[in-house]
Amino acid sequence: MEFDEFVEAHLSALGRYAGVLTGDRHLAEDVLSDALITASSRWDLIGQMEYPLAYVRRIVASAFMADRRRHHRRRTTARRPNRPARSSHQAIRTQDSTTGTSSTGCSAG
Repeated sequence: MEFDEFVEAHLSALGRYAGVLTGDRHLAEDVLSDALITASSRWDLIGQMEYPLAYVRRIVASAFMADRRRHHRRRTTARRPNRPARSSHQAIRTQDSTTGTSSTGCSAG
């Protein structure tokens, strides 16, 4: 089966699958486009498989996961503070040079 024939036969099913994975029609279209580009570049191997639809579904799922990782990396990189964040159990102790007492860096009031 040629790639064009495969796409014509299975595009709607793959689109529904991508929609269920993503929960968003526009993202599903993007993920499916990326997956079909990948599948077309490997079609010489995929087209000879016993179940090419199952393999292409796996490519769709992988494309979705790659998109989620990219999105997550962009969000965490954009929010990265200039200094390390303190967690609630990490108190930074500072020494008061005038009294010699230590404090946690938190003001009480």
